[in-house]
Amino acid sequence: MKRLTWTVVLLAALALFGCGGETPEEAAVELVATPSGEEDAYQTTVFAQQRDQWEAKAQQGDRKAQRSLGMMYYLGQGQDPDYELAHEWLSKAANQEDDVAQLTLGVMYVEGQGVPSSNVQAHMWLSLSAQQGNESAQKRLELLVAGMTQDEIGEAEQLAEDWKPSA
Repeated sequence: MKRLTWTVVLLAALALFGCGGETPEEAAVELVATPSGEEDAYQTTVFAQQRDQWEAKAQQGDRKAQRSLGMMYYLGQGQDPDYELAHEWLSKAANQEDDVAQLTLGVMYVEGQGVPSSNVQAHMWLSLSAQQGNESAQKRLELLVAGMTQDEIGEAEQLAEDWKPSA
C-alpha cells in the first residue's frame, strides 16, 4: 500500500508540476520495491483509473495530461511499457513545447524505443528541449553529437530550426 501511495503521489506531482530538468528516469523514481499479488492488482486498477482520467484531458489537448499519459506508457506504470503509445502522446505534448516530452522523445530515438533509431531525430528533440533550459537534454545532446557526422548535425539543426509548435 505504501508503494501505491508514493507512486500515485509521484504521478500526480509529475502531472501538475512537470519534472524540471530531470531525465525521464529521474522523473519517475521508484520509491519502493515492486509489489506482488493483491497489491499489484490494486495498483494496476488505480493506474488504469488514472490513465483514463489523463486520457480524457489529453484528448482535449491538455499538454500536461499528454505528457503524463505518455510517461505512464513509456515507464510501464500499471502495465508493460508501450513505446508506440508513449511516442504518440509524448509527441503531442512535445509539439506543445513540453521540454520533458521533447527530452523523452530524444531518448526514444537514441534507443530506438517504439521508433526507428535516429540520431538526427534524437538531436532535434534534445536540442528543442535544451533550448528551453533542460540541462539533462543538454548533457545528452553533447554525448550524442560526439558520435554524429557534420552532415547529420546540420540536418538535425535545420529540422530544429524549422520546427514549429502546434497550436
